[in-house]
Amino acid sequence: ARVLAVDDEPSVLAGVVRALGDLHAVTTVGSAADALRLLVNGASFDAVLCDVVMPGMNGPELLGEIERRWPALAPRVTLMVGGSSRDAARLLGGERAMLSKPFDVATLREVVAQTLATR
Repeated sequence: ARVLAVDDEPSVLAGVVRALGDLHAVTTVGSAADALRLLVNGASFDAVLCDVVMPGMNGPELLGEIERRWPALAPRVTLMVGGSSRDAARLLGGERAMLSKPFDVATLREVVAQTLATR
């Protein structure tokens, strides 16, 4: 499957690649704007992992754009959130799947597997 990871922290992106790279084709970008550019230019993904707190456009704002422009992809977006941002993320992201950072490999793989099962 094709997985897009969006996070402004390179170490998080490296962790996603390490955890999923042997199972899926993982594309990483450091901002929501870069993710939007990929999607606008026709890139398609089976799952999206997106940080909530990023400079510029944040994760919930990116999610809103995905819901508006690519509604079929929206249910396959998982928001990644650090502990102190969890409550705010729930308000912004609703009831959607959330992945707490730092995450372990097994949890990340399970979240992605559940997301892909909804395709």
